[in-house]
Amino acid sequence: MNITNVQLISIDKICPDLEQPRQNFNKIEMSRLRESVLKQGILTPLLLENNYEKDKYLILDGERRYRTALALNIKEAPAKIIIGPLKAIDRMIIRFHAQEQHSKWSPLDKAKAIREFKNMTGYSLSEIAKRLNMFVPKVHGFLSLTEFTEKGQRLIEKSKIQFTYLVFLVRVVKRYQILCKNMIREEIEEKLINKILEQNLSAADINLLSKIVSSLHNEDVKSRYLKDSKMTFKELCKEIGLKEEQKMNHFYNVLIDFEKILDSLQKKYFLKKEDKIRLKNISIKLHETLEK
Repeated sequence: MNITNVQLISIDKICPDLEQPRQNFNKIEMSRLRESVLKQGILTPLLLENNYEKDKYLILDGERRYRTALALNIKEAPAKIIIGPLKAIDRMIIRFHAQEQHSKWSPLDKAKAIREFKNMTGYSLSEIAKRLNMFVPKVHGFLSLTEFTEKGQRLIEKSKIQFTYLVFLVRVVKRYQILCKNMIREEIEEKLINKILEQNLSAADINLLSKIVSSLHNEDVKSRYLKDSKMTFKELCKEIGLKEEQKMNHFYNVLIDFEKILDSLQKKYFLKKEDKIRLKNISIKLHETLEK
């Protein structure tokens, strides 16, 4: 891949990518960026693709900086140029890894990007994981997030709920759909998200809740927990006679923390092929344990 040195590019020659999965930008972050650009200018170059449309450039990374430049009537922006035109799949991979490096997108933005990549390529989960440098279970987890309704996604974005919570939440929602057939999915999602926020439920609590809801016992109590905003998770556990709650929560927390460590090792260090395989197998076994 050929990338030029930094050069100044006229803003009116830059085109935003309409297929960019990250469409929602935090207003506070945008305001901070605006203040920074007013004082210091655009310090981090945009990443652009040339030969996109006559003398136009396509944004691969830097949508926020581009929007800020437009708002401030800035005429030029520093940019690095990737020689194009690129294939759609290569463009998507570059955009994905650029977002990964500065970690500015939400779990839902990332989930949408992975889903689009899957739809575009028709790749299997293992092929997607290889191209995007991820573990297969992680790919599966992100794809599951696209099942949330539009209203649920808005609530999640507003609440900034973390990825691990959301993966477990998907399972809980599905199981409550079976248990509470008189409630629509949007309502179930909203009630559960409010439970997380108001009762400070941990990811381990949500995982444990998914197991509780999937059991065939105490259906009235489980249904009441969802519908009664004042009923706490501890009260639910007490009513169904779950005496090992603390031990189970500790066990799940240990596994979740271990998964985070594996993920950080993969990103931080240059690993040999055999080391990557070993870590991938550990991660798969970890998820299998969590699913049981």
